[in-house]
Amino acid sequence: MLKRFDHQVTTAKDGVDAWSLVQETPSELLLTDWNMLRMNRLERVDRICAED
Repeated sequence: MLKRFDHQVTTAKDGVDAWSLVQETPSELLLTDWNMLRMNRLERVDRICAED
């Protein structure tokens, strides 16, 4: 749906991959799976907030 409105969409296979993508690609919006493998949601939120 986002692609139909010309938004760039990047996907990750797991939480570790998602974290790498967050570091490499500046984003205005992050949608994430609540139960991603290899890094839980609290770890991701803590890391993202620490970077901000």
